[in-house]
Amino acid sequence: NFLYRGESNVDSPMILDPEPDLLLFETYGNGEAVDFFVCLEERLVSSTSTVRPSNGHIGTPQKGEAEKWGSPVSVWPLESTSTFDYVWPKKSDQFFPGDCNASLAISAGFADALRTGKEVMFRGRFLVLPDEYDTKLRRYFGIRP
Repeated sequence: NFLYRGESNVDSPMILDPEPDLLLFETYGNGEAVDFFVCLEERLVSSTSTVRPSNGHIGTPQKGEAEKWGSPVSVWPLESTSTFDYVWPKKSDQFFPGDCNASLAISAGFADALRTGKEVMFRGRFLVLPDEYDTKLRRYFGIRP
């Protein structure tokens, strides 16, 4: 599987570097989401994770979920450090709604997260490819649909 996001106005490959928006009311449209991500922020600040809601973005291997936010594009993080840091919820497919104290995988098991349909929070810029590139990418990487 690939990691997807729903984006607007992406009809060709491009690099995006949007401001993180997980702590903004407008993103989910309710205060419960803000409270959840503030709680998760506090938890991750005291962990080994460099990724948190204040600097992160969320992607999903479920193209249908990504479509709820815009046109589905595959996401290819371009972190400026030598490692790819990420976080995903172990017991739920999504971060929110959920329990901010639930078990998380921190920079471990990325393939498992994709295989089991979990949202992944990552940080930094990322390359996006419209979904019409999926078939060519799968063929190139030898991935079965």
